Amino acid sequence: MKSNYLSYILCLLILFSCKNPLPSPKPEELYDRFEKSVVLIQNKYYYEIELNTGVIKYFTGFYQGELQNSTYKKEEIIENSNIAYGTGFFVTKDGLIATNRHVVSPEINEADILNKLKTDLDKEVFQMETMITAKKREIDDIDDLLYYYYDRLSYSDIRELETKKAELNNEREFWSEVRTKFDFNPNKSKVRLVVLNLSIAYNNTYVTKDEDYSECVLKSINETPEIDIALIQLKNKVTPKFVENIFDFEDHNPNIENGTMEGFEQYNLNNSLKIDKKVYMIGFNHGPSIANTEDGLKAQLTQGTVSQESDKRRVLYSIPSLEGSSGSPVIDEWGNLVAINFAKVSGTQNFNYGIIAKHLKKLIEEN
Repeated sequence: MKSNYLSYILCLLILFSCKNPLPSPKPEELYDRFEKSVVLIQNKYYYEIELNTGVIKYFTGFYQGELQNSTYKKEEIIENSNIAYGTGFFVTKDGLIATNRHVVSPEINEADILNKLKTDLDKEVFQMETMITAKKREIDDIDDLLYYYYDRLSYSDIRELETKKAELNNEREFWSEVRTKFDFNPNKSKVRLVVLNLSIAYNNTYVTKDEDYSECVLKSINETPEIDIALIQLKNKVTPKFVENIFDFEDHNPNIENGTMEGFEQYNLNNSLKIDKKVYMIGFNHGPSIANTEDGLKAQLTQGTVSQESDKRRVLYSIPSLEGSSGSPVIDEWGNLVAINFAKVSGTQNFNYGIIAKHLKKLIEEN
């Protein structure tokens, strides 16, 4: 009888000592955890090309084979600077924010730009030379009049012709001097990006003017073309206190501490992301045009699954996105950072690529 009683007590102890695995957070719980940790990035910029003769050409972009807002006036390009939006997320408590390289340093094909500029300038040079030739022809005509008809011309006619000739000479010399400044050699010129203002706005805040953004500086970019990531930092180097959760590279599955990890895959940046793994993205699709609500900026959470097993660089997933979601964090069902969204599959908005998180970890460690 005593033996049966002890067996009963032992079974109860075993029963109550067994812990059940904890479920993963609901999507709304993940959003609540990280909504304050993502930011809307605004980048105001333009490009400039300094010709080998010292002349500077400004433009805002290159679209369908044409330079956009092309001008030689700096104040004009500043007034018409380009504005691009993206998403970023805090990765340290000293104001460091991760995003895509193309968000903070928009990429452009320099060779195409320089070749197009050479074509445009050749046309301008041709027009100048045509104008200079026309001025020379007018001057020659006046010289002929003065030579053949000088005795028949009145004093006022002669003065008028000489005045006109002087004006034409001045114009010809002016355009001849300008002409020398347009001997453009693409091999001796370089396209430069000029960032006027790089700043961020916080989720759940009202953003109606530039002053509502907090200024940042570019900290570091990954120079490898295929690794589209970058780091920017708040100028004051302080992550706001309301940002309680930063994105890190720890395993946030509570079953680790609960002792019930059996059956769960451990978070490891070096492991491939498997097909059908559930993933979530938090970001600002279409920038402020969608994010702006009556209650302020609102980030969006979208979800999908891994569609193609990740390689050493990127992962494909079935999360829909719009322009502006570049730089958004992609997390798994436990809130672990697995990728940084950077590009959609051409022709669709429902499949996107992310740079796997280990490259971001490396960039942070290098800084």
